[in-house]
Amino acid sequence: MPDKGGTASVEILDANHWAVQEFGEAELGDVRRTRRLVEISAALATSPGGTLSGTVTKWSALKRGYELFSRDAVTHESVTEPHLERTRELCCEPGEFVVIEDTTSVDFETHLAMEGMGWVDNGHRGLHVHSALALRMEGEAEDGTPSVSILGLVRQEVWTRFGDPKNRSETRSERRQRPRESQRWAKAVTEMGPPPAGVRRTFIADRESDIFEVFVKCQSERWDFIIRSKEPRRLFGENGSIHDAVANAKLLGEKRIHMRAVSATLGRKAMAARDVVLQIRAVRVTVKCPADRRPQLAPVILYAVEAREVGAPAGVEPLHWILLTTWECMDLKAAWRVAQTYGTRWIIEEYHKALKTGTAIEKAQLSTRDRIEPLLGVLAILAIRLTNMKLLARVHPDAPLPEGAMGPEYIEVLEAQFGKPKNGWTYSTVLIAVARLGGFLARKSDGMPGWITIWRGWRVLEVLVQGANLVRRNRRHLKRSG
Repeated sequence: MPDKGGTASVEILDANHWAVQEFGEAELGDVRRTRRLVEISAALATSPGGTLSGTVTKWSALKRGYELFSRDAVTHESVTEPHLERTRELCCEPGEFVVIEDTTSVDFETHLAMEGMGWVDNGHRGLHVHSALALRMEGEAEDGTPSVSILGLVRQEVWTRFGDPKNRSETRSERRQRPRESQRWAKAVTEMGPPPAGVRRTFIADRESDIFEVFVKCQSERWDFIIRSKEPRRLFGENGSIHDAVANAKLLGEKRIHMRAVSATLGRKAMAARDVVLQIRAVRVTVKCPADRRPQLAPVILYAVEAREVGAPAGVEPLHWILLTTWECMDLKAAWRVAQTYGTRWIIEEYHKALKTGTAIEKAQLSTRDRIEPLLGVLAILAIRLTNMKLLARVHPDAPLPEGAMGPEYIEVLEAQFGKPKNGWTYSTVLIAVARLGGFLARKSDGMPGWITIWRGWRVLEVLVQGANLVRRNRRHLKRSG
């Protein structure tokens, strides 16, 4: 699709330069620890696999890695802070940004000796990770599809749940009087504060964030939001709910989209690919604070956008989204832009796949939570690296790879393996070539590669680039000495 704005670029640094850029300013109480962090991070970028022993080949370096993650000063927060701060600074530059939040779990059920693990949603032992991912809005297509690039994380929280996961005896009143997991939503908004002049920020999240306090947080900090509705919230000064109001709103028009096939996963049914016709409605409403909130908060003015599928096949549950937003959207174009922008939420799901499947964090063998968390911090930032490349290959598949976006030694290795593509190197041809190194067959029926083959390919590519650089250095040395 054509872009009104510019095409995003991503620089594919070699592993050592990337590690210095991301972790070279980490404050760990000793500059030697920072150097070790850079060393270990570069090794993980070269050979991701979850376990240090499977990544770091020299015993002395491996020993330094284990010692590093055992230090009290080496925490998830201290490891990730330089990256978070840099991303927050980028979100202060003139332009439009979205910050997408979501939660995932990291399962360590098979690591019975690992200390400090709580329970995750399937009843296994592990950690919960809540991420806030910042994207820059680069432009949009004629149909409102946004073109975005990933800037990085602006916040990430790791925690554990303890106690009996089946205990549901706590009353609603008792739950509201203690710290709650739901309070993590939109913390990035309050921590980053109001955007400067010339900057627009929008918070995006799914139904779990449909919380009245989240609306208030965003509006008090002058952030917009797009949140999928869960609760039939009551209206202020009139009968009925948000859901009633948008269902009775004027039909703005219809949009036709193609839904890709979805494989069956935990909590999600498999769905075949199909064309979908959506009816779009929108309405401006004033929502009152829930009666059980103490203290009572002022009503919030927002827009509700409904996208409802018509003519769904027999036996298939029709698509139905109701989105709550502060974006003004009383015509079809504006309402559809809200829906399309909410659709960027899939990027954080891809990011969490990269963190778990790609970096293989769940294979980590460190013995305690305190040691696992800083390793998770390194891998969380490493996952940004390839998520951005995969995003560009999907959003701009045929866009030429910008000059300098990828080191010439990487292109040289790919051309030596596969030759130069007929139409030159684009984001998609680069990603497919990398995946082919990891075993991807690249047949017409295969679609785009998954994280496992991409990571395998990057591992092979990094090794080949290191080998090529070593050969060049040896040749220069022999030339000088001979």
